[in-house]
This record gives sequence, structure tokens and C-alpha cells, in this order.
Amino acid sequence: QCTGDELLGDVDICVTHYSVMGMKAALLNIPTVNILLDGECADIRSLCGGFPLSILGGSHEAHTLDELRELLTRPLGGNASGLKRALNVDGASTQRVAQAVIGI
Repeated sequence: QCTGDELLGDVDICVTHYSVMGMKAALLNIPTVNILLDGECADIRSLCGGFPLSILGGSHEAHTLDELRELLTRPLGGNASGLKRALNVDGASTQRVAQAVIGI
């Protein structure tokens, strides 16, 4: 038995509905496919103009079984660096929070 984090160390691709593991995989530069059936996450997709992780370039989307099959027949790459830039993941978030809280 292994944890999800241990599993991510051994996979070549992450196929998920929508999950924290999908976000972790994308940030680890593991190609990630989110299965998003029509109507799912409608409020979020409407508000954001799509599924946020996909908009930021962190994942691919499959809305049907045929789309998933097509995605899995071609090489998929990760985009961890682009995703980290978009999310401002740079190792300095603690400093930014401290500056905001105490006004440094």
C-alpha cells in the first residue's frame, strides 16, 4: 500500500475527474488529463471561462470517452513551469503573506 504522493513518483500520466491529485501531478510536470463531462463544474467553468487548471495550461480536458482515447494516443507533455508562473509558486509566498499581514 502506498500514499497518493508516493504513487505520483511512479506514474507517467495522471487521469482524474478533478482532484487535488490532478493539481499535484500537474505541478510535478506529470501530464494530466481531467475528465469533465458536460455540465460538470458548470458554475466554475462559467465564472472562469473554462476549467481553471486547463486555462492555466496545467492539464488537458476530455469531455467524452472518444476525446480521452484521442488524448491517450498521442504524446502529452506537462507544463509545470507555466502553471507555477500562473499560480505564483516561486517559494516566496510566505514572505508575501508576512508582508501583507505586517506591512513590511
